[in-house]
Order: sequence, then structure tokens, then C-alpha cells
Amino acid sequence: MHFGARAPPGNWACLAAGVFLQCGPGGRRRGELMQYKQSLGQNFLTDPNTVRRIAAAGGIRPSETVLEIGGGRGALTEALLAYSPRLTVVETDPRWATVLEERFWDHPGCRVVKADAKEMRLADLLPGGGPVVVFGNLPYNQAVVILMRLMEESERIDRALLMFQKEVAERIVAGPGSRDYGVLPLKLAPLTRAERLFDIRPTCFFPRPKVMSTLVRFQPLHPPALVGEALERYFRLAQGAFAARRKKVLNSLEQGDPAAVGAAREELTARGLPETTRSEQLGPEFWFGVLARVGGRS
Repeated sequence: MHFGARAPPGNWACLAAGVFLQCGPGGRRRGELMQYKQSLGQNFLTDPNTVRRIAAAGGIRPSETVLEIGGGRGALTEALLAYSPRLTVVETDPRWATVLEERFWDHPGCRVVKADAKEMRLADLLPGGGPVVVFGNLPYNQAVVILMRLMEESERIDRALLMFQKEVAERIVAGPGSRDYGVLPLKLAPLTRAERLFDIRPTCFFPRPKVMSTLVRFQPLHPPALVGEALERYFRLAQGAFAARRKKVLNSLEQGDPAAVGAAREELTARGLPETTRSEQLGPEFWFGVLARVGGRS
């Protein structure tokens, strides 16, 4: 198992696919079997060219603080440290967190935090208050939850480069009228801009996933278009808009957010749109208009 030019204390022996034994000097057994956990979505980056490409895409300046979500075996961690010495790595699996601590013990600016990314708060994790550049190879089964958790503190994020299952990435960047457009891009609209950068083949990971991955760059809006109660009400509108896929927007709202039906009908009229319009055809600006009209009717 290759960790790069800087080896951690000890070494590793491969016993079977996805199973590694940590050993001490001379190959003596030192630790436990390291089995990849499918429940945690552990598919670690192994291709060095892809790792370097991801790190370079961030445009990191040496003075910037970097946060990596899901350090795993440390391939991307090492590449990020070449750009900035100020790196905090969040790793859910305590076994791999220990591996990272041992591997990067001689980097005083590299801090490993054993935490669940779905529950972390940037204000607690990085209390300094400055902007952060975020990287993450997100587990497929938790990626959207982690993304929305990050966006709750989007004012702290200068930019984020996150890996998703390709199908999810296509939904994130989808626009009105496309087959992938839905609740997710609508919820992200008042918080961030999203740009699809490039796809990553399954062969770049171990264990290999069954699907392609995609790197997406997020550029949060400073300030966000909506905050507080207005953002929460907008989120309810977004859910209601797609409560019934492929139906007229008014029919969908009848099921998902009845209090907004009247405001949506008024907004359609104001924009010269027929009441047969479907939610998939309506961009965030329409829903900002509906939000302004809802007022006391929410």
C-alpha cells in the first residue's frame, strides 16, 4: 500500500482486497486489520495524477486555511499540504484518523479531527472566523446531507471542491428545463454557485465504486441571498414545488405547500406564464418572487 514519499511510522501489508494490516518496523504486527467499511462509503483516492489535479483546481494560496472532509488514507491530504500548511482534516472512522495522525505527525499545521462531517460546525472546528477552502471526497450515501450542512455556514467558506457520484453532481448543477433539475439546485441557489469541473473514473479509487464520480466547485454567495426565517420558508417552497414531479406547479404546491398556492398563481400571472407551467420550468427567480408574495400567508 503506497502512502507517498513520506511514510508514517510503521508500514502496511496487504492481506486481501480492501484489508490491510498495520505493521511496525521490520514487518512486526503493530495494529489491527484495516477493513474498508462500505457503511461509511469508503472509496479512497489512489490515482496520483487525479489527486494532484484536484488539489491544483482549488487555487490554494499559502496563507489560506484548508479543510478536508474524509482524509482516509491521506493521498489528497499530502497534496493539499504542498499548497498550504494550515490544514484541518475531518475523518469519521477513528482507525483512519489514527493513520492520518501518524502519517502527518511532522506537519505542525496539519490537524486531524475525529468527527462526523454531518454534525460538524465550522464555528467550533475552526473558531478563528476567517474564510476556509474546503475539499472533500464525500461518501455517496451521505454526500447531499454533508453538502447542505456546509451550506448552513456558507459565509465561512470561500470556495469548496467536493466529489460526488456523477448522477448527483448532474442534479446539483442542473438548470430549469433540464431533466435533472429539482429540489437540490433550487435549495442551493440562494447560497452558492456550482460548477462541474471534471469526471473521475472508478479506477482512480480503491475499493472501486461502480459509478463515475464528478468534482464540483462551489462558490458561496457573500452575503447569501436569503438567511434565517426567509431561507427556511424558501426551503419549504422548494420542497413543495417538487412534491409531485412532472405536474403543474400549482398542483404540486397543493400537495406540498398549500399556503403558497395563491402567491404562486399571482407570480405566474405577473410573469405572463400559464397556470399549466410545471415546476421543472421555473428558476430560482420565480420562487424568490413567490417568497416575497407569501408574506403572512406562510
